[in-house]
Amino acid sequence: MNTKTINELFDETKQKMNGHTMLFYFHLSNLCITADPMALLSATVKIENQELNLEDVASVSIPNDKQFAVLPKEHDYLVPITKAIKLEHPEFKIEEKTEKDEITGEDNVVIYYTMPEMNKDRHDVCMEYIKAQFDVTKTKLEAIFSQGSAKVALKMSGASEENIKLAKDKLQEIYDWHTNTLNKLKEDKEKEVEEAFQAYLAGEQEENKASEEKQAAEGIDSVFSMNMSAE
Repeated sequence: MNTKTINELFDETKQKMNGHTMLFYFHLSNLCITADPMALLSATVKIENQELNLEDVASVSIPNDKQFAVLPKEHDYLVPITKAIKLEHPEFKIEEKTEKDEITGEDNVVIYYTMPEMNKDRHDVCMEYIKAQFDVTKTKLEAIFSQGSAKVALKMSGASEENIKLAKDKLQEIYDWHTNTLNKLKEDKEKEVEEAFQAYLAGEQEENKASEEKQAAEGIDSVFSMNMSAE
């Protein structure tokens, strides 16, 4: 048995699984429930036939957990930045505000991007997207594990049963770690979506309650006014 070859196989398997797990994490980060800076990494801004990262052409801040504030470094960057982010996140609500620079006193145009509310439709779309990406990634990991197992069996031909078991256990350990990580990422994102949806429902209930109380109060005032008129 060539120990170096087997270790290279383990490293290759781990690298492939890492890549797909990180891609899954990237997809989930791009599904904005709150203002996660990771979501803007995919936006590339085209300036004079050059594709630049957003951080090269703008300053980004997070005024609250539902909003990004993007300040272009040059006024001419405004339109390309808007186009780039809209291409990646058409769901964001966009608002431009002119604000004075606290140091120079100059007027700056700041672009505010607000996350969409987590209503029932968005909740369902998000959950379906998470499951779809999870299923694709899990299938990839399973395929890599199967390929790795076949390679281990081939390369361990003629080795002792103990060494074969050790190699299989190591491969299983790599697979289990990545599938556990995958499950945890999925559960955390689903929890984030569900919590946002429950907060939305609670807000709706509060608004409905306030509206009903207002209508009831207006009804009482109306009856009281009619009684006063009759007298």
